[in-house]
This record gives sequence, C-alpha cells and structure tokens, in this order.
Amino acid sequence: MRKVFLLTSFLLCISFFAQSNEVFTIGISNIPTTIENFTSVRDDLSNTPQGGAAVFVVAMLMYVQDEELGIQAFTIALDRNNLVEDNSGYKGFKPDKSFTYMVQSYLKPRPYLANSYILNTTHTDGYILPQKPYKIKLSTNPYSNISEDEIKLFVECSGADSPRPIIMKKNDKGIWKTSNYSSLFVGIKTPPVSDDL
Repeated sequence: MRKVFLLTSFLLCISFFAQSNEVFTIGISNIPTTIENFTSVRDDLSNTPQGGAAVFVVAMLMYVQDEELGIQAFTIALDRNNLVEDNSGYKGFKPDKSFTYMVQSYLKPRPYLANSYILNTTHTDGYILPQKPYKIKLSTNPYSNISEDEIKLFVECSGADSPRPIIMKKNDKGIWKTSNYSSLFVGIKTPPVSDDL
C-alpha cells in the first residue's frame, strides 16, 4: 500500500512494505531559513515518529548553513530530556552539554555528514545534495517499538553500510521528538580530497 500526502511546502511520501518492517520516504522541498519556517515543518511532520526524525535531519542541514539557527532548530526537535534551561536559548532552552559536544565535535568539522542522510548523495562526489525535493528514508524492524510513546527508527545513510538508529519519543502534546541521536553523528565515508589547486 502506498500513500502520498502533499503539504503546503513539503512532499510527504510514505511507503509500506511489510507489517513489521516498514519503510518511509519523506521529501523536503526546501531547507528552512527561519525558525518560523522550521516550526511550520515541525507542525506538518512531527505528528508521526518518522516525520519527527526527518525534522531532526532538517535541523542538521540547517546547522550546517547557519549554526545559530541550527541550534534553535535542534532545541525544537529534541526531547525535553536533552535540553537545559537557559535564558539566552530559544524560548528559555538550549541543547544540553552532551548534545552540544556531539555537534561541535562531529557535525561542525564534517558538514557533509548532514547531507549523507539525504537519498542520492554519495561520498565520491562530496555528498552534494541532489535535486529537490530532498528525500529522507527511514525504516523500522520487528523490535522498533519500545513503548506506546517511544520507537527506534533507522535512517538511511549514504556514507555507511547500514541505516543509523534514532529513538523518537512522543511528548504530552503528541509531538514526536528525538530522544537518542548519537548514532547520526558517527563517522561516515570521507569524501575524496580535490587535487585542484
């Protein structure tokens, strides 16, 4: 069974292959350039765990383009347990030290890491983003369901041999947020170094 939903500025395409092993492909037509646009993406997609995971990948892409905006997006995408109160942060919150360390140590020096979670990117061409919409592929397995409000998904990564796990948790407003993200920051195949001088 295949379902296709057309949102205002986002294409959401979900494919179901098996009852216990589902595959979802979510298309993003643009990378948000304001926190208001990102919040709109969150509102459109995060009513499902798959959409919430895609929102986290979008936050990664935003961070690469604008660190300050990306941190605000991460604050919105992360589960409350990954945030700390801070008056200088977005609405009084910001990601905790553990998350900040992961971003600064793994994503900041390897901005291509974010692009690797977009389908049709390859390490041989430096993970250059393909034509829009950008597609994010996620899957489940028979052991994905942790509880009624928590699930482990797997994000396709073009720089790795297998999809990367991400754990999503539903908050009291019914919004799915990322509670465990560490595997998405693990190293991937390094793009070749250009010989051009």
